[in-house]
Amino acid sequence: MERPKSPNALNDGVLFSALEMIHCGAEILNGRVSFVAIFEPQTENNLGITSLFAGVEQLLKFRLQQTHWSLVFADVNKATVQAYHSGDFVSVSFSELVKRIKNISHIALSNEDVAAFETLGRVRNRGMHYNSDAHNEDLAPLYSRVLSAAIDFTSQHVQSTSFGSTERNRLENLRRDLSKYKDFLKD
Repeated sequence: MERPKSPNALNDGVLFSALEMIHCGAEILNGRVSFVAIFEPQTENNLGITSLFAGVEQLLKFRLQQTHWSLVFADVNKATVQAYHSGDFVSVSFSELVKRIKNISHIALSNEDVAAFETLGRVRNRGMHYNSDAHNEDLAPLYSRVLSAAIDFTSQHVQSTSFGSTERNRLENLRRDLSKYKDFLKD
């Protein structure tokens, strides 16, 4: 029987994937990527919101895994190396994820950042379940806040050994996206 890899050897590409989802969401919501030929504008909006929120959630889970791999399991008592590597487990809910980041990883998330993440989650849920008709212009301040918080979180709390050139480049692209949102808000 083959011995499973150590869970402490975090999956290559997970941080980049989180940053890529955040970037993709920002690109869609900022109107620079369009799927108009395939989707209605509201569906496209929902794709952007979903991607942005999924990226934030994955980013927080990535950081939680840096504390200990088992913390991404909803029930840490059911955490096994095999389940971790196969992805065959129920992962921690977003609200519990935030609690673990604060209380176990000892990372101070501001109430404003948490509120922005949770609000984006609610907007995503409305869009997924009720096809919400929220417009990007109305939600641009929220997107800007979430993007800013994700960039700050990555810069301040993700271990620098996790960064390769692709992650650094994606983080720089996110910073440029943020400046474009701030410009949009000024107009």
